[in-house]
Amino acid sequence: MERKMVRHRIAKVIVIISAVAVLSSTPIGGHAQAKNLVRDCYVHSDIGQPSSAPEAELFVFIDETTVLDNSLKQQAIDRATEFLKENRRFTVGRFSAFVQGHYADLVSDGYMQPDLTSGQRNGLPRPKVKDFDTCRLAQTMEARQGIGYTMLDIMNGATNDIVRSDIMTSLKTFSASVAASSATRKVVFVVSDMLENSSIASFYEKNGLGRVGDDVLRNAEKADAFGDFAGADVYVLGAATFALTDKAAAKSYHEPQRLERLEKFWRDWFARSKAHVVFFGEPTLTINIR
Repeated sequence: MERKMVRHRIAKVIVIISAVAVLSSTPIGGHAQAKNLVRDCYVHSDIGQPSSAPEAELFVFIDETTVLDNSLKQQAIDRATEFLKENRRFTVGRFSAFVQGHYADLVSDGYMQPDLTSGQRNGLPRPKVKDFDTCRLAQTMEARQGIGYTMLDIMNGATNDIVRSDIMTSLKTFSASVAASSATRKVVFVVSDMLENSSIASFYEKNGLGRVGDDVLRNAEKADAFGDFAGADVYVLGAATFALTDKAAAKSYHEPQRLERLEKFWRDWFARSKAHVVFFGEPTLTINIR
């Protein structure tokens, strides 16, 4: 029922195009290399390739140890799909802890390509231009469905049975892909409680959020746990949220000072990792990702 309700909401933002194949028949998830979910219309119509790099790329990194309610799942999907416009790419990854079967993994990606230039439109045969335009409409559907279903698949599989949560090290691993992107703007969207629980630090105390001390940043430096996001903007959704199944933690009171310390740490960590936190959602992300 939960999956059906969220999928119904996703469908409202999808452009419906008849007789178009939506996704490959290969299941999403578990891929060592990100699976492309959006057709290449320049190749499809035999036009060559776009002359410029993507205007922006959105990297969605989802924490498999963070169990979200339906409202936060939908908000995460909405924020990501709202970002998808002409000449923008997306990449989705998942992470948790470095235990068997759970690790930082890029799952899927896609590119909503730019339109033809006026010179190309005037110089190409009309049937080829029409074929290209039809393909780009299909790109819109493929991109929105692709990112929505991929995110939903990962979020629905999240569990708090994994005791550890290697957030810093996972994000450091992902940062190499962000830095390597050819996009003019790089945007990182982290869906996570941001509660580190690793050999570097633990942000937990009994039944709730612990105090994040000044020593954590020093420990991260000693562990060489900073990344290089090449100037990316960062948005966070889900910070300091606890699964409803963890009743004691879910009902615990989060002191404002502890929330401030959590946010300050991550702002400092991303700054040291050559990124800028635009919004730190505790837990909701109340602005659009630009």
